[in-house]
Amino acid sequence: MVPSDHAISQTVQPGDVVLDLGTGSGILALFACQAGATRVYAVDRTDGLHLARKLVQDNGFSDRVVLMQNEIRSLELPEMVDGIISELISKAVVGQQQEALISRCRDRFLKPGGWLLPQIVSLCIAPVQAEEVYQELQFPPQSVYSLNFASANRLALHHPHSARLDPSSFLAPPQVAYCLVG
Repeated sequence: MVPSDHAISQTVQPGDVVLDLGTGSGILALFACQAGATRVYAVDRTDGLHLARKLVQDNGFSDRVVLMQNEIRSLELPEMVDGIISELISKAVVGQQQEALISRCRDRFLKPGGWLLPQIVSLCIAPVQAEEVYQELQFPPQSVYSLNFASANRLALHHPHSARLDPSSFLAPPQVAYCLVG
């Protein structure tokens, strides 16, 4: 499960310095500030930090959140941190090398006795039958635009896709395929 405001508020102590890996919108950094963090290094490799910057300003945390556009592998911090929060969870958890990235930051930046959130990440897989999701991924048939979308269909169908599914679409119980323990 992704760290929630509750998990962060129960873990971050007033005065903590926190590293937020893959900050995205910056929501976890904001939760850490609410919990009393004096500084949060909010790191994301994309240039999409515009929303995070705006949210940090709108909520009065500009003096505590340091937004950094940086690859985690080349990250340098001016100090050690008390905790690391991460939402490096996507459609391709294993493909993002989540374990290697978090382990690298833990080993380089985490103070002795520091904490990680989440402490455990499990990726479960299950075969499903979801005709409605399959149909959403399909490009229009050739008859609609007089164009052949076969290559786009193959690409769409062979890449990860997120969808909320009713448990009745599971053909077998989910099984743990990957587990990261902090």
